[in-house]
Amino acid sequence: MNSKLCLNYSISLESCTLNNITALLKELLPLILEDIFCLILFEFGDIYKNDSTCDCSVNSRLKWSHKVGRKSNIKTQWGDVKIPQLQTQCTTCGQKKSIARSLLGMKPRTQIGQSLKETVSLFNALMPYRVCAKVLKFTGIKMSQTQAWRCTQEVGNSLKFDLDQDACKSGMADGTEIGIQGIKKRGRELKVFAQNKPNGKLHIAGINIGKYESEDNWREIFEPLKESFEQMGHFRLSIDGDCAILKGFDANIDLHIQRCLWHIPHQFKHYLWMDGVKRKSRLWRKIMARCLRFVSLPKSIIDDTELVEQMLKDKEVEYQELIKLLEKHKCKSCLSHLQNAYPNMFTNFSNQWSGKTTSLIERIMRTVNLRVNVGKWSTKGVLNTMKIRLAYYYNGFNPQFKHQSVRVSRLITNST
Repeated sequence: MNSKLCLNYSISLESCTLNNITALLKELLPLILEDIFCLILFEFGDIYKNDSTCDCSVNSRLKWSHKVGRKSNIKTQWGDVKIPQLQTQCTTCGQKKSIARSLLGMKPRTQIGQSLKETVSLFNALMPYRVCAKVLKFTGIKMSQTQAWRCTQEVGNSLKFDLDQDACKSGMADGTEIGIQGIKKRGRELKVFAQNKPNGKLHIAGINIGKYESEDNWREIFEPLKESFEQMGHFRLSIDGDCAILKGFDANIDLHIQRCLWHIPHQFKHYLWMDGVKRKSRLWRKIMARCLRFVSLPKSIIDDTELVEQMLKDKEVEYQELIKLLEKHKCKSCLSHLQNAYPNMFTNFSNQWSGKTTSLIERIMRTVNLRVNVGKWSTKGVLNTMKIRLAYYYNGFNPQFKHQSVRVSRLITNST
């Protein structure tokens, strides 16, 4: 459809300052938008009326019941706009139907389109709801915190996550604590499963929220991915030691577990505290130094099998020495932690597989905490918000105008 848009407005300015001109534009924009909407809707409405029929009969025809009628309000990225109803009537059965929102690709009696919903939901995932409402007002969008919350819940609930068959056959899973309304401290755990990509980045394949060490919540993440896992045949999973992750994994594939080598010494600090070892004491430093040396590995893959075997033998010696040191000083918590982790600490290295032996999922948790630490949440609210936030940072979710070919040209007129 090709249309000519001619604007005819009278403006009054006391001076041509920047503030006056921008204020003028702010006043003109809603008027111009309404003219554009009416022009385009009228032309497409005429095409729809002439080419469509009623459901009552194939030979039925449509006529205008009224074009404008009582105007209704819709929200756009540049402010609220009043649009005509464009009500048609069947000449055979007399049934009436408003077609304006149908032409705009909107649901009946709604004010917010999908593109604006996604944009608002992304704002809410990046900033607090109150701040988002203030920012929207600067752009001319009149939207309350409740409306913004509803947009976020609808968009977040519609987002789906799955494995990327073109990405690596490896990934990582971990959880972070979330402050929940009505529960003291950090009442629930946000559980995230991420897949490695060939470029070193991550792809979010699953997300859920629930109780700590709950295998049911992990099962809800892995169950929809069962078919995708089986298509891959085998998968290497890096974890920090949460046994509930493996209990929720029921897919029939060749699963290789790699303990995150960063978490081993990091969690040692907590277990040393449980064993009563004073922080930064001589014994504390000695155990931490031995642990850091034990988990250290070359950054690149070693192709020499004999060298790998020799290094693994050296690791076994270091392991036994560290065990003796912990037993000597009766560090039972550290001892249990190390013995449970050891069987899966060097899986990738012993098989000479590519892929880091340290989990990058802590970056994801930092991204989560930057948003959730502003207060306490409902479980539904935080899950949907984090779906949008993580999909934006890691899965390419980026609301843009989804339009077909649109071109604008200036009409040249002769001035006298």
